[in-house]
Amino acid sequence: MSSTAMVTAPPSGCVISSVIRREHQISFTTLGQVHGRRDSELIDPLHSAGPLTHEVVASLLDPPDGGIVADLGAGLGNFTALLEQSGYNVIAVDIDEDDYREAGHSSAPFVVANLDQALPELPGPLTGAVAIEVIEHLENPLHFLRSVADGLVEGGWLIVTTPNVLSLSSRLEFLVRGDDFQFSDADYRDNGHISPVSGKQLDRIASRVGLVIEATTYNVGRIPLPQLRKRVLLRGDWARSQLLGEALIVKFRKRQDSAEPFTRG
Repeated sequence: MSSTAMVTAPPSGCVISSVIRREHQISFTTLGQVHGRRDSELIDPLHSAGPLTHEVVASLLDPPDGGIVADLGAGLGNFTALLEQSGYNVIAVDIDEDDYREAGHSSAPFVVANLDQALPELPGPLTGAVAIEVIEHLENPLHFLRSVADGLVEGGWLIVTTPNVLSLSSRLEFLVRGDDFQFSDADYRDNGHISPVSGKQLDRIASRVGLVIEATTYNVGRIPLPQLRKRVLLRGDWARSQLLGEALIVKFRKRQDSAEPFTRG
């Protein structure tokens, strides 16, 4: 099983269908700031992800090296645009090109794909990829991660974010209502959340598909009380933990020789 390193990223989503765009909206800082650029006019559009999720993902990115980076579940292209304007050779991958073009945030190439199926043919192997608030919408997370791993170069990286179903908020939600956090009937109906995935599950999947977990962190903390959870953000590093973190953020590295044999019972 791969080892998991807990990191703290500086406090500084992409979607696969229109239904997901009803999730909460926030603003965020630019990738240019993270990588030391002085660009002050990088776009700052609204996007579907939790508070500070994009900033934390940005802090985990490998520096641009000219290789292809895929924004999987690119939606309207908000994060795609930030990658593009920060020097990455990025392509957007999603199911609806019309919405992406109409939004006009990014001019990066777009590849139409249903991420519940295998990745489509891309211009070349991937140096890296991001899947922000995507995996919880997919029917088969293991199949998705295997497909992405197959498309990465050796040593390539992948960053995935998803609701933290092991937080105190989620555990209390399950105890009281029988649903994981962000996987209620309303989340299923309005946001298309169908696949809760924990950090332990991601570690197990990684060991089967030739990935190792390089870093695990969270976006912000939430107080596990219904009346305060949506109104109070805990931004300190101490709050960005498994018990309080709202979104789980995991960075993988492709190490083909790390794949472990798996025997079904």
